[in-house]
Amino acid sequence: MSERRPIPFVVYKGSGALRLQLLPAEPKEEDSPYLKEGCVMLELAKAKGEPDARGNRNYDWENKIIFKMSSKDIGDALAYMKFGAKGELKLVHDSSKAPGAGEGAGIKNLYVAATDRSWFWNLSTSKENKISVPVDLSEMVRIQQLLNEGLVKIYGW
Repeated sequence: MSERRPIPFVVYKGSGALRLQLLPAEPKEEDSPYLKEGCVMLELAKAKGEPDARGNRNYDWENKIIFKMSSKDIGDALAYMKFGAKGELKLVHDSSKAPGAGEGAGIKNLYVAATDRSWFWNLSTSKENKISVPVDLSEMVRIQQLLNEGLVKIYGW
């Protein structure tokens, strides 16, 4: 039987797309009664080319930036969203410190900045690669709800 994963949540905009994918807790090792903590993978991809005749865009998922959100990152994001989502949320990961990090590893910055009626999710790498996706209130509410539920599932509770 193949492994089943929850459906990703995707926001498509003219400049880029944002995707959240839950990776729930899983067995630490075979026959272990303990679970390994899961995470939420955040991926941002730039739009590529012009929209087709129907206005549909293609996105460059091959050159996406990936940000692995731990339970602490999710807690920080939820605190930001639940307490007014004003100003800016900033999360920094130094992937060069991760076990098995290769030459391409470096610093990744996630910024979520509030404006009057939207939030800009900005993800950048130390290689000057930056992607920004605007998120409206309805999308932000769904992201908050999914992160709430995802936090429970990444612990396997």
